[in-house]
Amino acid sequence: MTQAWDVFFANGNQYADGKTANAYVRAVRGGPAAACGDGAVEADEQCDDGNLTDADGCASTCTVEVGWTCSGQPTVCTLVPCPANASGAPNCGCNSTYAGTLTWRSGGWGGTCVAPPRGVAGDKWADLVIGKPAFSEINPNTMVDNKLFLPPHSLGGGVIVDRTVSPNRLYIYDSGNNRILGLRLDNPCFASSTNPLGCAAELVIGQPGMDTSACNGDSGFQTFPARARASASSGAIWPQR
Repeated sequence: MTQAWDVFFANGNQYADGKTANAYVRAVRGGPAAACGDGAVEADEQCDDGNLTDADGCASTCTVEVGWTCSGQPTVCTLVPCPANASGAPNCGCNSTYAGTLTWRSGGWGGTCVAPPRGVAGDKWADLVIGKPAFSEINPNTMVDNKLFLPPHSLGGGVIVDRTVSPNRLYIYDSGNNRILGLRLDNPCFASSTNPLGCAAELVIGQPGMDTSACNGDSGFQTFPARARASASSGAIWPQR
């Protein structure tokens, strides 16, 4: 490949060798422009895995994505595991029952996720919850897989049918429980003549199970403001106020 000059002048300004400089000089000299996605790591690229796909470690801009380490030509990227008490790689965050802040620092995660210091004098963390089985529940009713809680505010609720899969799937927005429930539309319960049908959800998004409901697993600001990031088991549809 034709090499670009290390430094050149244009419009009275000096430009160090870089992506813009390389493209300009190659265009002037008639050489090929740098091509992200060709598998060759140029001086102005952090990586090049031979494609323009995002979320594989080397982004479509040939930069290394958060949560990955990359090396070689063509570049091979490896997903970095989340630290202890965290999940959600490549965008790691503390699990819902832990507090802390994680920061990506070029090749590794900085920060820690620790359990609330319950029982320590002056820690300002609640040590006991009365009226609920755990801090992970906020609903005024018992949590089950076949009932919804839609509080009277703008968040409301709703349903959507995914017709891109077979059998079709029904997803129910259960805002008061900070979750989305899912059912297959070939579930025999839909053929029932009873009212209500009594159908039970087959999957839950936003909570670790059918019996929890709190925003990011925290019913009383137990980890606020260091809340866990949203994930398949940690949701906050009804946010803490």
